Amino acid sequence: NTGWDGIQLSNARNGCLIFGNTVTNFGLKDIDGQRAGIISGGNTNSKVYNNIVSNGKGNGIQFFGYGVLVCQNNTILNVGNTSTNINGEQSIYGSDYINHVEINPKQEIIINDNTISYPKKIGAIRFWNTNNNSDTANVVFNKFCFTTAPPPDWQAQNLLLPAGFVNTANVVYCNSVLSLNDDVRVRELARVNKSFLVFPNPVKDVLNIKIPKELVNEYTITIADCVGNIVYKKQGKKGRLLQTDLIDIKKMAAGTYILQFSNKDQTITRELLKL
Repeated sequence: NTGWDGIQLSNARNGCLIFGNTVTNFGLKDIDGQRAGIISGGNTNSKVYNNIVSNGKGNGIQFFGYGVLVCQNNTILNVGNTSTNINGEQSIYGSDYINHVEINPKQEIIINDNTISYPKKIGAIRFWNTNNNSDTANVVFNKFCFTTAPPPDWQAQNLLLPAGFVNTANVVYCNSVLSLNDDVRVRELARVNKSFLVFPNPVKDVLNIKIPKELVNEYTITIADCVGNIVYKKQGKKGRLLQTDLIDIKKMAAGTYILQFSNKDQTITRELLKL
């Protein structure tokens, strides 16, 4: 219930993390440039992950910084409800602003494994490279749910990216029925997400996955490398008790991996560091 932005972090420089937040009913004063859910602002390098952003007037998540900027495993629901534009605002938005004080690396954008529900007509994800200050952008493995059946060219209408940006494995998939103003359900998803534990991390031999009791029925666990290749996959069925799965990963090469848990209600993503 914020009048302006929910969270704004600017001029914070290197290695910033914005994670595990629930931001809902934001930007209620509907002031242009001051109504976003989460802003990783100018002169800032950051990773924005595992947040739930819902029911606001402006863009869900915005990026204006430098270097490698990561937007990962966020749930963005029914944002962009401004009254100043009949087409609304984007779920994820970014621009390659140049800071004329410090000298910073060019932007490299990674947008992966986010769930975007009910994007507005203006489009779900938009990035500008008008200053030629963005080297690459990888928009991969994101899920989109629309209020009506999307047209065949839904990606052209919703993934508005400069030439040369990578768009791979983005799909329409409504894995949880959420009403446009279901804040109670949004908070429940956030709570379950935080209860899903993966440890130790970094890991050398055996990975423990603690699955909350709320995540019942059939599920799939995958581990993918940094370019999206699936190196591990498990399917199972879980009852209504807390469950811990053990995964032997000692034969995997050292590096960074993405673990994803999915069932009919929810998708949860964690980043792993294999030693």
